[in-house]
Amino acid sequence: MLDTTPLSAARRVWQMPWLLAFTFMAVVNVHAQEWGGSAGFGSDNIYRGRSLTIDRPAWLADIHCVLAADWIVGAGATAERTMWQSAAAQITLYINRRWLLKDDWATSVGIVHYESPWDVYRDNLRYDELNGAISYGAHWRASLAISPNSPGLLYGPNARSNAAAWAELSYHQALIDRLSADIGVGYADLQQTVFHSYSYGSAGLNYGVGDVAFYLTRVWTSRPTELNPQNPYPAISRTSARWTASVVWSF
Repeated sequence: MLDTTPLSAARRVWQMPWLLAFTFMAVVNVHAQEWGGSAGFGSDNIYRGRSLTIDRPAWLADIHCVLAADWIVGAGATAERTMWQSAAAQITLYINRRWLLKDDWATSVGIVHYESPWDVYRDNLRYDELNGAISYGAHWRASLAISPNSPGLLYGPNARSNAAAWAELSYHQALIDRLSADIGVGYADLQQTVFHSYSYGSAGLNYGVGDVAFYLTRVWTSRPTELNPQNPYPAISRTSARWTASVVWSF
């Protein structure tokens, strides 16, 4: 699934976010090994247009296993910081099934489970997601994610969750040597939750040196910050457009 920074990727396959999704697929295709992973650090942890660290620097880690070339199972962790709390982490467990179709087309379906075990609101931040994606060659990728229990009103006596969906489209283009460009757009449908729906997108460059990739990305959202007192995260980052930088090592 598409994501606005590579830091998001190690948590979901993959979205585990969209810039790093391309890196992830490259690792799977290039290395003839069952196990792989990644570790990285960036200026923010932006996931679907939303900062999960309240515009603070973030780290990521992921470990996954490729089964019979078609199945991927793994676990990821990334920095998380909700309002009024110290830094913590979000954990994801995922499984993904891929199919190679004719004429450079490919598709995948996956399930992701999210946990925030060190957060005081952990019971309300636990949720699941079903996602699907289709790609053409090494360039185009479209994805759809649906959650039946996405966090809505996250705490208090009326705490509840409800359905939410995210649709994304991204384009990847190799430029010179190992320099490439990525651009993507997305839409978050949160009508069934207490939050507003919004659109988001990003454009950036990435450059590889060995097993390390460097990213510089411009990210934007359609809504300013919503400091909803019922929401431990700002619903959107504090600014509608900002730069992010990150480095990711894949193994």
